[in-house]
Amino acid sequence: MHVTLQPLHFRIFVYVLTSLGAVILWCWFRTLRLEVRNRQVEDEPLRKGAVLYTSWHRGIFLAAFFWRWQGGWMVASGSKDGEWAAGMIKRFGNRVLRGSSAKDGRAKGGKEVMRDAEALLAAGIRGGLTPDAPRGPERRCKPGILALAQRSGVPIIPVTFSVWPCWRMRSWDRTILPFPFARFVAQYGEPFYVGPPVEGAAFDARLRDLDEHMNRGVDELDAETGMR
Repeated sequence: MHVTLQPLHFRIFVYVLTSLGAVILWCWFRTLRLEVRNRQVEDEPLRKGAVLYTSWHRGIFLAAFFWRWQGGWMVASGSKDGEWAAGMIKRFGNRVLRGSSAKDGRAKGGKEVMRDAEALLAAGIRGGLTPDAPRGPERRCKPGILALAQRSGVPIIPVTFSVWPCWRMRSWDRTILPFPFARFVAQYGEPFYVGPPVEGAAFDARLRDLDEHMNRGVDELDAETGMR
């Protein structure tokens, strides 16, 4: 897969800081009052095999903590910036699939990532990705997630993370950073089944359906928790 090999000193630097960051995040996020909703929606799909989880990039730190030490997989960019995300994912006990993205949102090395993810799903190993990564637009899916679900035949299960009170970073996705002892709700949405293989305009329409499916859950939960 297409990953830019960084200098050794940079990789050591990332290892040390992500290890320290994982400890800090663990202590910090353990203070949160976690409520998990609708987890039962994954029971039936998991009896049949793996599932593909998805959540928006705004909750990337919450996702890394929530799915800690599950032995699953997550996708991170193959770029220099992706080293940080990959480091955090590994520190929290999951494997990383590395790829990168061009300016038009198409993946470089995407075929390799797709093959690896498809093989893991076929082996019954569940995983997830943030479909608006690496740089947006915010809360709009890129085609990779739908193509992967279509090829592997597994359902997509959206998981929404909402926290209040919290800080919102001034990044493209307004990354969520919770206050200590904040209310943290993780809500599973209904499985999204891609159905028969589609292409062209039909594929694009199905991708927008997934956007709406995910965003409906986000808007409803944010309104309840008061997150903005």
